[in-house]
Parts: sequence; structure tokens; C-alpha cells
Amino acid sequence: MNTAGTVLPAHTVGELLGTMQSAAGMCAIVDPSLMTPADAAAVVAHFVRTPQAIVAYAPTVREAFESSIVLAQGTTAQFVFQGMPDEAAALRQALLLPPDAQLGRTLATSLAPSLDALPHQLRVTVGTMLQTGIGPRSADALAAQGGIARRSMDRSFEIAGLESSRFFIAAAQIVRVYRAVAFSRLPFRRLAAMAGYAAQRTLDHHFETFLGCSSGAIRKQPLPVDDVAHRLATRLTLREASAALNAPRAGDHDAY
Repeated sequence: MNTAGTVLPAHTVGELLGTMQSAAGMCAIVDPSLMTPADAAAVVAHFVRTPQAIVAYAPTVREAFESSIVLAQGTTAQFVFQGMPDEAAALRQALLLPPDAQLGRTLATSLAPSLDALPHQLRVTVGTMLQTGIGPRSADALAAQGGIARRSMDRSFEIAGLESSRFFIAAAQIVRVYRAVAFSRLPFRRLAAMAGYAAQRTLDHHFETFLGCSSGAIRKQPLPVDDVAHRLATRLTLREASAALNAPRAGDHDAY
């Protein structure tokens, strides 16, 4: 599916890979139960060369198991399981807010030297969060998932010369919503609500803080992915920038 919502069907893995190759900005929707592990590995190989959004719309059947594992280990695919109570809402979320896989990888790669200074489990958690745009939504939750005490986590970020955990959570949200902000026709208020922001103004505040322009300006003239990654990385490694994100705004009582 491309950014305009047009579905481009592919009946074989070869057709799927050809479409992914020719339309790198699309979101690929795959059914793991119709793929062999070798097919899934071919999708992973393409993802390694050219990261892009993938939604695995998977039935809970044995035939989907092995291919799902291959996709989960080798890509940042979002999994939506058929037959689950939240299936419709999860599928809508995955299709309307696909993270920018190229942005996530570029950002994580540019920050790798600094992230290497973090304790292992925290480094993996933060790196995955940046690449997928999905992860803990509070500093305490990030510390818990990173296997470290909150104060120790804050100290680890400081020693590594990185911004606070709150900055990283906000940056991961931008990775998650950038494609939708830049290329979709979703109203910003609905987009902000779906992404978990407390209000549209919080979304705009984060875009202005990290990217130097509002979400409306991004939709009118999207920035190149490398430029977005560079601006995010700069904000995440300049501790003095925290004053901008942490500054209270009228009516704001919650970061998200």
C-alpha cells in the first residue's frame, strides 16, 4: 500500500519483492501463513538493503509460525494477529501509522557510537525503540524494559553524552508518525490522538523542537530522511536542547 492509500496487489513473493523494490515508500502487507521460511528470508534480505514499513497480518495457525519468526528477527515488521479482540484497531493503527524504517535505521546508526556507551539491555531497548518507533512511553517503563534502575538509567544517558530518556521517547514517536505527517491526508488532530499524544499541540511542539518546523510545514514540504535523522540525532546528543522540550506550554499537562 502506498502513501496515498492505493493497494498494489502481489500474488507471489517475486511480485512482492519487485513491488517493494520499485516503490520503496510503500507499506508492504504480508501474510506469513502464505510464505515459506525461504520466502520470509528473501523479504528480510530486501529489508536489510532497503528498509521500509512492513505489516505482517498473520493468522494464528501453525503454517505462519516459522515465517513469522524469520520476519520478526530480521525486520521491524508490525504484527497484527487475525482473530484477536483488538484486530481491527491494531490493523488500522499499523496501516495508518507505519513507522519510517529508513529513518529509524539511519537515526540508530548515526547514534550508535553514543548508544554503545549504554548498558547492554538498555542499549538494545533504546536502539529497537528508535528503529521501530514503538516502545516504552515513560521513563520508568523504559528503565524497567532496559533492566536498570531509573536513576542509574538517567546517569547512563548523561555519561554517554545523550539527552534524557524523555527525549528518546519523543524522538521514537517522531519516527513512528513522520510518514503519516509528511505524506498522508490524516487530519493532524486524529493522527495525534492515534499516536497517543495528549493533544495536537504536543505533536507540533515535538516537531518544532526536534526538526525546527511544525507538522503542517512538514506536510507541505517533507524533509529528506537523512535530514530528519540528522536533526533528531543532533537534538539527542545536545543536552542543552532539553530546555526546549521540557518547557511548559499553556494547557499542556502531559507529554503524550
